[in-house]
Amino acid sequence: MNLQQIAEMIGKINSNLYEVFPISFEQIEERVIKVTFEDYDFILCDNVTETRFRFIFTDYVGKIDDFRDFFDSILGNNVDLCDTSDFLTLSVTEATKVFQAVFK
Repeated sequence: MNLQQIAEMIGKINSNLYEVFPISFEQIEERVIKVTFEDYDFILCDNVTETRFRFIFTDYVGKIDDFRDFFDSILGNNVDLCDTSDFLTLSVTEATKVFQAVFK
């Protein structure tokens, strides 16, 4: 699982949830990709720690809640560990499970 695949997964999830499609995948740092959508909202995807992927949202509520619920529906667990922050994290194993479900 690499960062580009993760960014594409985030783009596809956003498209499925909101019918708002990604317009760019910009590598802004070695381990950070910015996914920008048609409505100019964006999500940053990073793997600064090699064992986890982090998704940074532009707000603490709204879209992040929908992504959290989506991840929960696939993983069968509660990823509310960062529910007062603007980011979610998934382990590589969790991200792989979500990726497989999204691209099946």
